[in-house]
Amino acid sequence: MTNSKAAASKAHAIILTIPFLIPIHIIPVCRYRRRDENSLRVTNLSDDVTEADLQELFRPFGAVSRVFVAVDRATGENRGFAFVNYVYR
Repeated sequence: MTNSKAAASKAHAIILTIPFLIPIHIIPVCRYRRRDENSLRVTNLSDDVTEADLQELFRPFGAVSRVFVAVDRATGENRGFAFVNYVYR
């Protein structure tokens, strides 16, 4: 992989500040690590964020196909990150 391709494939974080949440980091998932190139990893989420909250937040930017909030299997608590998948890139 050339340096220009390597630079182009690096994900850049976007930081959003939402009134009811602490600042969250949105990191595009690199298509070389994952086949689903329409996916965003959202980190630094508060414990009370739900899939419906993220669906509402990201819907203005395009048709959302799936929202997955990571939950600890043992405790059932939010792990602080999620994935948002869009229908179109």
